[in-house]
Amino acid sequence: MTVYVSIVLTALLTYFVLSAASLVERRLGQTGMRILTRLMGLVLAAIAVQFIIDGIKLSFRDFRPMG
Repeated sequence: MTVYVSIVLTALLTYFVLSAASLVERRLGQTGMRILTRLMGLVLAAIAVQFIIDGIKLSFRDFRPMG
């Protein structure tokens, strides 16, 4: 039951956020949207780098040099 409630709440929250997107775009203007786009790109790049680092660490976790 908890999973279904979580799904419905997530769907509602997503709907309200996306329906307010045009209002946010008007308030920020073109310059604000460019800044926000670059910041979100930076956050996405940081998350991607962290995934790569975690994957490399996991790959070498059980590595034992021979000899």
